[in-house]
Amino acid sequence: MNWLKLLRPTKVDCPAYDLANEQEESPIAAQINSEYGQMFKWLQNTTGMEPIDFWNINDLYDIQRELDHNMPQPSWLNQVFNGTTIMDHIRELKRITRNQEFNSPTKAKFRGGYLVNEFLKNMEDFKANKTQKNVMMYSSHDGTLSALLYALNVSNDQLVPYTATVLFELYDDDTVQLFYKNTTSTAYPLAIPGCLQICPYSNFLALLENVRVRSLDALYSLCGTYNSSTSSKAVATTTPHS
Repeated sequence: MNWLKLLRPTKVDCPAYDLANEQEESPIAAQINSEYGQMFKWLQNTTGMEPIDFWNINDLYDIQRELDHNMPQPSWLNQVFNGTTIMDHIRELKRITRNQEFNSPTKAKFRGGYLVNEFLKNMEDFKANKTQKNVMMYSSHDGTLSALLYALNVSNDQLVPYTATVLFELYDDDTVQLFYKNTTSTAYPLAIPGCLQICPYSNFLALLENVRVRSLDALYSLCGTYNSSTSSKAVATTTPHS
């Protein structure tokens, strides 16, 4: 099993994805660089980082981890630009740039389709009595969960927080239910477009067929690369932020 390809899809070499992302990203990057140009220049002078723009503003988002652990920070984080603090701008730009990686059906399939297949294949194997395992739990990264949520077409367009979890539950009555736990105390149900929160198993598979990438070789072919692959299965994934 190539765990990197399954659980860190953002690290998969995929020229076709890169092309699709560049085409969609370029006008957004130009808009952000224009809109935030004055703030970026101020940050360069204040932090010593140069240059600061759409493509590397996320380097400053690591400050959020220190804030989460109550570590002291420089006062410039609370400076206000256009009515909003610098740190809030950094958070919003992180959200925009992260979502830009996955927020179209094409990009979501490149980055999340192989993992979607693993969940579906595991359910298929269980129903066919090819496995007795009834729980699988994988731990990965925030980008992995973002890609998965967009591939399922259930993303809320927000950043994935620490320990966020997506659950797929297959029931004895041949229905499937999705849950997502972010910063809430309990997981809340999700419904993929075209189905209710409790979705018939056959409908669930059919609705995700177009985004599903059935093997690693299929992913390489889709990306315009080639390598050998093996298969794996998964039912649940949890994600520490990174």
